Amino acid sequence: MSDSSVHITGGRVAAGNIGGSGNNGQINGPVDLSGGADTDQLASVLAELRSELARLRAQLGAAPDSAADVDDVLDELADPDPDIPAATTRWERLRRRIPEPLQNLDTIQQIVGLLEQVRGLAS
Repeated sequence: MSDSSVHITGGRVAAGNIGGSGNNGQINGPVDLSGGADTDQLASVLAELRSELARLRAQLGAAPDSAADVDDVLDELADPDPDIPAATTRWERLRRRIPEPLQNLDTIQQIVGLLEQVRGLAS
């Protein structure tokens, strides 16, 4: 007779589906279920970041010399699976291309702060 029960003791547990088809499981020990709040906060900060990037796009559109392309950054931040490291790299490239007179826009400082928050929440 096989024993299909699962017993995990001690340490921290990061688990997906315990059990499955016809199996029952039990976890004994501390289980860290955090992440839900961080996930919600990450989604909220990402939405705010996208909004600021859209505002920057409008501001840069008024600058005829601007070769900056905000869409590259937005593409990397698209749902359902944003690529934060790639978005950060594209943002750094974009920021270097923004014309000097526009470098001091409040929007840029907002984006820098929000991107830092996103990186912290995603790590």
